[in-house]
Amino acid sequence: HIPPEKADEQIELRIANGESLLKHKVKDIQQWKSEEKKFKVWNSENFELLKSIFKNNRVAKDYSSSGWSIERILISDLKLSEKTAKLNLDIQNKLDKLYSIKLSLGIFKIHDDTGKRDNSKKLFFIHGTNCSTKTMVIKFIKDLGLEPIVLQDFIAGGNTLIDEILTRSEVKFAIGLLTPDNVGGIQPDKLSFRADQNVILELGVFVGLLSRKKVCCLYKGNLQLPEDYHGFEYLKIDRSGNWRDQTIKELKNAGFDI
Repeated sequence: HIPPEKADEQIELRIANGESLLKHKVKDIQQWKSEEKKFKVWNSENFELLKSIFKNNRVAKDYSSSGWSIERILISDLKLSEKTAKLNLDIQNKLDKLYSIKLSLGIFKIHDDTGKRDNSKKLFFIHGTNCSTKTMVIKFIKDLGLEPIVLQDFIAGGNTLIDEILTRSEVKFAIGLLTPDNVGGIQPDKLSFRADQNVILELGVFVGLLSRKKVCCLYKGNLQLPEDYHGFEYLKIDRSGNWRDQTIKELKNAGFDI
């Protein structure tokens, strides 16, 4: 991504290149084709630059959708002078859009790679109703110098799980804690302990959004574990303490500096 202090400079450079295109003189059809090709390359590069600068893809999409008309379909029927005028109009339309974006840089949210060091310390944490185990795991995470975002605290305030994930799109890892909070089974006479079903649902959401490699799942006690997440490893919390080393390994593999 482009750092915020470079965004203005990069857009200004794209504007200068576009203004240079307007100064070219077209003398024949071959030169017009060459200039049209240059315009398309310039226009495509502008689109990719805007995607790399702004968090909201709408800026790039708005740029891409502006300045084109249905008249281009009939371009082959136009005289050379008309083709040239149409090309210059397309260039000017794109330039006007870049001028507007440049003036609005303070409004749009810009990707800022310089902030990723702090963001890399954050991770999502989901848990059941076992408060003592939850407290122990949260302390373990904090002792590693990381910042657990306990989603249940925010969801209880009225927000949805998806809302909280989307507002923290920079957070790319999740730890789930399964404890025997409920009982259930296929047959009424064969019930077994299982995790809170909301936690199972949230775990699945994270596996889908972040990928299996970006989700670590701990569990404590005798309970039925989900079998649908193929290749997913559950780390058991027991007296040996091996889960701590295994969790640290998972975090390091995900890119955390521990």
